[in-house]
Amino acid sequence: LDGSEIDITNKSNGTDYESSDLAVVSFGLMDGQIFGGGNGNASVTVSLFDLDFVVPVTVESFQPAGISSLTFTGTGYDTDVSGDFVYIAAGSGGMHVVDASDKLNPEVIHTVATTASAVDVKVVGNYAYVAVGVSGLDIIDVSNPAEASMLSNIATDGSAVDLAVQNNYVYVAASSGGLEIISVNEPATPISVGLSLIHISEP
Repeated sequence: LDGSEIDITNKSNGTDYESSDLAVVSFGLMDGQIFGGGNGNASVTVSLFDLDFVVPVTVESFQPAGISSLTFTGTGYDTDVSGDFVYIAAGSGGMHVVDASDKLNPEVIHTVATTASAVDVKVVGNYAYVAVGVSGLDIIDVSNPAEASMLSNIATDGSAVDLAVQNNYVYVAASSGGLEIISVNEPATPISVGLSLIHISEP
């Protein structure tokens, strides 16, 4: 009556979900999230108090097929996508920026020479974070993908082979160096703030 809106997706608000065939459509951990299973037709009933809404669901499998290809220098170890651009960690080839706005005709529009072999890349906002083996972590400014440029580098305790980015921290799998945590609150001056050594004992 006062024009306010209430999110009734959560079960905590009294909403209930039911599938007519869980083999066809089932539910995820998040309320309101559904997943397709086997091929077929089913329905999802959403109930709230005395209201029922039935949503028909059809699940069909398909075989993915490539529609284009691309050649570049180096070896493709990993990719990440941001908007219409694909970023490739290409080993000794550095990091390639690919304009994929035309999916049938992707094009390498820029390459950044990394400080060592690029083996993993994650793009968050205006920055690409690249694991570069023995040289640690490269941070590349991709605010203008066509003119991406090296911003900074920080050495890691071991050889950086994989990474994840969350909340202004980069978590680097640094081989024998364990897991290293790097603050990128200031991307131009990254700081190592934590190191966790992982020991695996023989059975």
